[in-house]
Amino acid sequence: QVGFLENNKEYGMVYSKAKVYNVRNKSFEKYLIGNAFSGKELLLSNPIPTLTAVFRNDLYRRYKLEVEPIEKNWEMGDYPIWLWFQFNSKIYFMTDITATYRLLAESASHSSNVNRRYQFKLSSFNVSDYFAKRYCTDDVYEVFLEHSYLFLHLFCLKHNIPNKNEYIKLLKELKKISCSTKLLITTLHDLKFEYAFILLNQNHVFRRLLKNWGERILSGFAH
Repeated sequence: QVGFLENNKEYGMVYSKAKVYNVRNKSFEKYLIGNAFSGKELLLSNPIPTLTAVFRNDLYRRYKLEVEPIEKNWEMGDYPIWLWFQFNSKIYFMTDITATYRLLAESASHSSNVNRRYQFKLSSFNVSDYFAKRYCTDDVYEVFLEHSYLFLHLFCLKHNIPNKNEYIKLLKELKKISCSTKLLITTLHDLKFEYAFILLNQNHVFRRLLKNWGERILSGFAH
C-alpha cells in the first residue's frame, strides 16, 4: 500500500479488504469487509475498513486544519477523513486481504442497544451532511438529503424509535423527491401501513428486496 502511494502521486489514500473474526463465536465469518465505491456513494455508505487504510500524512494534516474534527464532536474519527480525501484527492481500492477485523459483541456500530445504534447512524449522517453541503451542488445535495432522511425514517420505524415522523416531515419539505420515495411515504405513513412494514421486515425475502432497493440507490447516486 505504501509502495502504491509512492508510485502514484495523484492518490492520497489506499484501502483494501479484511477478514472478520467473530470474538463471541471464536471463528472467522464467511464474508469479507471492504468494497469499492464510485462517485459520491461514500456519502451514503462507508465501505472502507479503517484498519486497512493508508494515507498521506501531509494531506491528513491539511484535513485537520481545514475541518477541525475535534471541534465537531462527531462519534467517529475515520469516516470524515475518508470523505475529505474523496473530495480533495483520489482513493484507491485494493482487492488484497491485508488485515483481520475483530467483531465485538458490543461497539458503537454493532450494538444490541438500538438507541446507541441510532445515535451512531445520526452522527454518521451529520458527518456526511457536513461534506455534502460543502462540496455538492444544490441538486445533488437534495438527492443526498432524500435518501438519508428516508434511511433514518426506516431505521426508526423498524425499531420503533419516536423520531420516525420527524424524517417524514423533513422529506415533505424537500423541493423534489423521487416517485419511489413518494410511494413509500404514502404507503407507510399516510395510509398507516407502518405495522405491516415491521411484520414484513421479519421476512428474509422482503429484507432482500429492501437491500436490493438500497443498492440501486447507491448505484444511482454514484455519478
